[in-house]
Amino acid sequence: METQVLIYNIVSCVLLGLGAFFFGARLFFKKRSEAFPAGTLAPWDAEPAAFVVFGCMIFVSLVLFPFLGAFIAGLFYPDVDFSTQPIYIIGFSQPLVLIFLLLMRTPLFAAQMFTAGMNAPAERCSRTWLSLRSRDSVWGFFCIALFCVFIGMQISGAVPKIFPQLTELWRTDQTLVENLRALESPSVLFLAIPAIVIFTPVVEEIFFRAGIYRYLKGKMGSVPAAVLSSLIFALLHDSAAGIIPLTILACVLCWAYEHSGRIAVPIIIHALFNAQTILGIFLGA
Repeated sequence: METQVLIYNIVSCVLLGLGAFFFGARLFFKKRSEAFPAGTLAPWDAEPAAFVVFGCMIFVSLVLFPFLGAFIAGLFYPDVDFSTQPIYIIGFSQPLVLIFLLLMRTPLFAAQMFTAGMNAPAERCSRTWLSLRSRDSVWGFFCIALFCVFIGMQISGAVPKIFPQLTELWRTDQTLVENLRALESPSVLFLAIPAIVIFTPVVEEIFFRAGIYRYLKGKMGSVPAAVLSSLIFALLHDSAAGIIPLTILACVLCWAYEHSGRIAVPIIIHALFNAQTILGIFLGA
């Protein structure tokens, strides 16, 4: 166990080192600063009909597709209680959600929702929303995210000490994390890991950053929009102890999106964070 924790700590330090290097390069090499502009991300000025469609997309993705995923998972794992082990569902439902989102990129709202916000034509932006023009800002913001989440975890850990009545509630971890720690069927990892590391970051960044954050930004400004959308993001992860660190993580993702102008940046940061979390779970860190 000590060896596994040591491996995890070494990996974390390497990732932090990479992030610090690239973030430092961003600060010192000003000739490349044009890829790291501030405040250029345009808000999503959705028409009422477009936002209703977006709300329906969220409902279908978060409610209907999990039922479909549970039905498919039941064909492969008939003896599993999916109400307590949703890890079996996510491997089937998240790829379906991503396909659904890509198919729903209609002219009604896609050009504004997925645009890079860099004062480029909407048609070009809507086709290049995953362009990686600022690769090094991914590592820089990932470094910031790891550090900020660590601070958030320390703050969260102090809550039950200050408020003992919350101790039991704070012991409950995110359901998917608990499932991974007590996984009964290793075969589900072939579905769950790609879903958590690849599909979930794309889906959640489209919903919370490209959609909710940019819509709220047009109504209340970037900082309140980042805080509110991040809090919604954290609350939907069903973990009281994770509300503070996940809210902080989501705020960093908003910041990365705001400054890079590319949805790919928070997607990749989110994917790296999920991958590191899974590594820590398996290594017992």
